[in-house]
Amino acid sequence: MKIGKLKFGLKILLLLLNFEVVAQHSYDADTVLEKRYNYNNLSSSQKLIFDEFVDAEFPAGKSIQENLSGNISTRAKIRLVEALLFRNDSGDVENAIVQWICKLQNVEKGSINFGVWPGGNVITNTYDPNMREFIGRDLLIIYDKYWQQLTWEPLGQIIAALINAAN
Repeated sequence: MKIGKLKFGLKILLLLLNFEVVAQHSYDADTVLEKRYNYNNLSSSQKLIFDEFVDAEFPAGKSIQENLSGNISTRAKIRLVEALLFRNDSGDVENAIVQWICKLQNVEKGSINFGVWPGGNVITNTYDPNMREFIGRDLLIIYDKYWQQLTWEPLGQIIAALINAAN
């Protein structure tokens, strides 16, 4: 019982000391810390992790059709698009993948799943309402950060998909 009270007391003391340290450091609430990264200024270990993800999601030698079929995750593929756009390497196929993801959205008016994308398994077309936010947020990021790297067709599909998701 005494050890439990001692641990609790130490936690409170550490918490108060933490507040004391924070209170001593002034900061400007209007100043926003912003760091801009690009693929070329990543460290070699960061590039390795990044490239391992891309290679796992889009294995070399596989066509787009092979890569976008089977038991795959819509969420993983939208992250692949973001990774490819971030890397901005010649030969990346983000335009095709963005179009494929947008076409997966349920656009059946009156459906309870209108504006929703399939969840973990594209084959079964089981729609997951959470994907509206997950995929929608990623499409917003893609549109905001990488619009200049996409052609007009996927940009239009992104806008339409976002409108559907918002409805």
